[in-house]
Amino acid sequence: MLPPIRSHRDVKKPEANERSIELLHKVAIPDARRRMKEYPHQLSGGMRQRVLIAIALANEPRLLIADEPTTALDVTIQAQILEILKQVVADTGTALIMITHDLGVVAGLCDTVHVMYQGRVVESAQRRPLFADPHHPYTGGLLASVPRLDSPRGQPFKPIPGSPTDVLPWTQGCAFVPRCPNRVDECTEGPPTLESDGDRALRCFNPLDKSSTGGATP
Repeated sequence: MLPPIRSHRDVKKPEANERSIELLHKVAIPDARRRMKEYPHQLSGGMRQRVLIAIALANEPRLLIADEPTTALDVTIQAQILEILKQVVADTGTALIMITHDLGVVAGLCDTVHVMYQGRVVESAQRRPLFADPHHPYTGGLLASVPRLDSPRGQPFKPIPGSPTDVLPWTQGCAFVPRCPNRVDECTEGPPTLESDGDRALRCFNPLDKSSTGGATP
């Protein structure tokens, strides 16, 4: 905790130590003063995640990038970490970019969603419209593959066909076309551009319509 603070601020070690304890309290580390003297292997996975968040906040950043911050944590600890991130944004005004494959995390934390495939944004929208009415076939496939409590018992999952390695270079057309149920000839004749209508941006020649996707409620 001390090096990030002292390398960016002109403070003595005792002051940096108190700042570190304050940050550990902020991310809900119990008995923070004692924990300051412990090694990483003495902390649980959830505590280590919280310490990393505290380190990231040490110098009051305007932007916090969280790359899969809940990976390998059980659901209870995941919920605690997400609640801490929400509170940090509310308390400090720090902007948060969440990078994750977990659509549950997206539904519970994000305002604006950018869906990416092979390194490019294929759809952008506010969370609720995107979950309720996905336009890009990849977005629709992601949402359709998530188990839902309101689905009939015994209904099979609908995974996206093919493999992530089944791609077309973006220079030749849409990278998703080998796996896309909505593909048309135009998809392999050149790369689609990301076009915006104000509320949503979409990179697709033949988007889904409401009748072809069930959508979801975040």
